[in-house]
Amino acid sequence: MALSSSRSFVAIDNQYTNTRITLLGLKGVLRSIVEGFWGVSEEDLRSRILSILSKRGSLSFEELLAELGWSGDLRVLRRVLADMVREGIIVKEPDYSRRKIVYRIRRAD
Repeated sequence: MALSSSRSFVAIDNQYTNTRITLLGLKGVLRSIVEGFWGVSEEDLRSRILSILSKRGSLSFEELLAELGWSGDLRVLRRVLADMVREGIIVKEPDYSRRKIVYRIRRAD
């Protein structure tokens, strides 16, 4: 797989399937990778994360990874989690007893 990039243009060539995906911006490329290779959209991934965190409470990245059954690119999952933290949907905080950073759903104030 070849990846070429400039400031506003990113193209992915996959020589095995002879397909070419041309998108504007890196976020679109990552969304395409998530949907194309793993068959799950970013919105579906976000809803699965929220569902798991609402049932299980706070989870470390590794625990969340296991609950999701994620076998794909970890950068995609980390980006989705970072977006959710920035938007204030979930919180990333230390759990001193477990010596881990955990994610949990933000409590209503």
